[in-house]
Amino acid sequence: MLRAMTLIEMLVSIAIMALVFTATVSSVLSLYRVNSNGLNVTAQISSARRGLDSVLQDLRQMAYGSNGAYPISSMATSSIVFFSNIPNGVGSYLITYQLSGKTLTRSFVKPGTPATYTATPVTSSVATSLYNAAFTIPIFQYFDANGSEITDMTRTADVRSMSVVLQVFVPGTSAPFTLAASTTLRNLKN
Repeated sequence: MLRAMTLIEMLVSIAIMALVFTATVSSVLSLYRVNSNGLNVTAQISSARRGLDSVLQDLRQMAYGSNGAYPISSMATSSIVFFSNIPNGVGSYLITYQLSGKTLTRSFVKPGTPATYTATPVTSSVATSLYNAAFTIPIFQYFDANGSEITDMTRTADVRSMSVVLQVFVPGTSAPFTLAASTTLRNLKN
């Protein structure tokens, strides 16, 4: 014989189903949040990695300016201005990398005729979500022929190698993710 559910049994069943449904929805939403954060972190680290690659490629092509100027025009811990032979470019371009807030920007000026660098710079963002300034970590460090760090930023002629460090903040952690690389500046005379 089939028996009908009482009102109390029906309410208990609905309450249990509501709890199961709420737990399921909560789990799915939590999974989406974790996945979204993971994608955001991956995008930030990817952006910094591309920026680091861009900086290193330009530094490795460092050369004397088309006007005969020394390869490094100016240097600081959060910026550098130098001449570089861009692949498929004509002459040495004047390139500036600079930390602006949490963004590393790259500007370049093509040499004019005669070889001057007076055109309007073309600027682009190469890395975002950088926390070098917040953690007081220099992006650029300069070293002489003996491997000693150069802290006097007027000694541009003594630079023989550089290191580049990008700090990316990863949400949910107390320490940033660090990307670092070094390069020897091949085209500088000893």
